Amino acid sequence: MVLKSKSGDAANGQTFFVSKEKILDDRDVISAQMIERDDTFSVNLKLTENGKEKFAKLTKETIGKRLAILLNGKLYSAPVVRTEITGGELEISYFAFTTKAEAKELIAAFGKTSDEEHR
Repeated sequence: MVLKSKSGDAANGQTFFVSKEKILDDRDVISAQMIERDDTFSVNLKLTENGKEKFAKLTKETIGKRLAILLNGKLYSAPVVRTEITGGELEISYFAFTTKAEAKELIAAFGKTSDEEHR
């Protein structure tokens, strides 16, 4: 599957083979917060206990591989998993978002908005 970037271009010309299985969805997220640092934006997700377990299992099984972060069929990020992530919190870094609106779009997709924005 060739994924498209947010702008509609091919994702840096790379082809990503993506499982159609959705690992996490809005039921696995307790909260989502936008973090703004030096005019860059990231999203911090806090997972439910079930989401934490699923994400830990996923990251353990995919060390050294890319993990696609998709929203409405568009690729936001595909970081390489370096280690098992067991803490139940993750940050989708500023590389994924070029505007505040894009970060807010991802937060809204989880339906767990936070009124507080962190700087």
